[in-house]
Formats: sequence, C-alpha cells, structure tokens
Amino acid sequence: MKIKFLGAVAAGAIIGFAAQASATELLGNGGFENQTFPGTTSYYNVGPSGSGANYPVPAGFDWAVSNGNVDIISYQSYGPAPTDGGKYGLDLVGYGSTGEISESFYTVKGDTYNVSLNYKSNPGVTNPTAAILVNGVAIGSVTGGTDWQTYTNSFVSTGGKVTFALNETYGYANGGVFLDNVSVTGVAGVPEISTWAMMLAGFASLGLAGYRRSRNISVQSA
Repeated sequence: MKIKFLGAVAAGAIIGFAAQASATELLGNGGFENQTFPGTTSYYNVGPSGSGANYPVPAGFDWAVSNGNVDIISYQSYGPAPTDGGKYGLDLVGYGSTGEISESFYTVKGDTYNVSLNYKSNPGVTNPTAAILVNGVAIGSVTGGTDWQTYTNSFVSTGGKVTFALNETYGYANGGVFLDNVSVTGVAGVPEISTWAMMLAGFASLGLAGYRRSRNISVQSA
C-alpha cells in the first residue's frame, strides 16, 4: 500500500510540475528597469569596450553585453517612452561601437517560443538596423524609425540551453536602435524523461524500504 501511495504522490508531483510549466517570461529585465547605477538624466554606458568608468555591467541589468557596448537610456532625455516602457530603455550603439546584448535560458525541444519587442531609432540616426538572433542565427531584424514600433516573431527550439541576442548591424554617431519591452515567452526547460524515471524509481525504493521495515517490526512484535 505504501509503495502505491508514494507512487501516486510522485505522479501527482509530476502532473503538478507539468501544470506549472505553462508559458512564462524567460528573459530577465526585458524592460531595462531593474539595474542599479549612478543617477543620470541621460544615459549610462555598458560593455567591455565602453567609455571611461561607466562600462561595467550594473547589478540587476541581467543581460550580457556580448559585443561592443550599449547605452541604458533615460526617457527623461530621450523620451517619449513606449507604452509600459517605464523610465529606461536601451540604445544598441554605445560609445563609438555597435553593440550586442544576450541572455541564455533552457528550453524544451520542439516547443514554440514567442518573441516581441518595441523599437525605434535614436533621434540622431537614420534607419539603424538590429538583428534578432537565436543561438547565433538571425530569426529577423528591425530598422528603427521616428516612432515606436512592435516586432513579433517566434522560433521552435532544438532543446537545451538557448542564447537569445539583439545585435546592432548598422548604426553610427554613437546612436542606434532603441529597444524596450523585450520579451521571450514559452515553456522553461524541464527534466528529461530519464530524469523523471529516476525520480519515480527513487520514490518506489523509499516506499519499498519503508514497507520492508514495517514488516520486520511486525514480525518482531509477534
């Protein structure tokens, strides 16, 4: 009876986990709001090839600057913001260099992941362009204009860890594509079937050990 009970508990836990594995946001700080850096009414330069003392990636930024450098911008100086854009956005061109930001997350093989973002041009640049990359392969691109626009797309994962990136392919004069509200939604990576099998085997072993122990106690008491 205990073996069956623990098996039912394990099955229930798996079903519960699967129920929680619904579409969810997989990026951290897609709105560029949560970082901590010295106060500025203009911008903060981030990246390994940045300008002066500002280049370190601030705590809470969540993105890696995987090429060049970028600017966290304040809408107090570069507004207006897009809908739900908050106080900050991002310029993919920082100091004298096009830039790239990226994040990695785990995915489920064969599942579809939805991408969306807001974009426009830095006011000082005409038609800057950025590529949207998944594991280094472009799934689309955006060209900034004078007004905020929305880009949407999707990709099917080959499974495992995926790196999502936004890479400026054309920009100049320290200005490029402005970004905000960057989102990738889908099912987060879950353990493989073999892992679930090991978990069930573990529950069964615990139940069997408990059952044998209870039988031994009963026999000794008799």
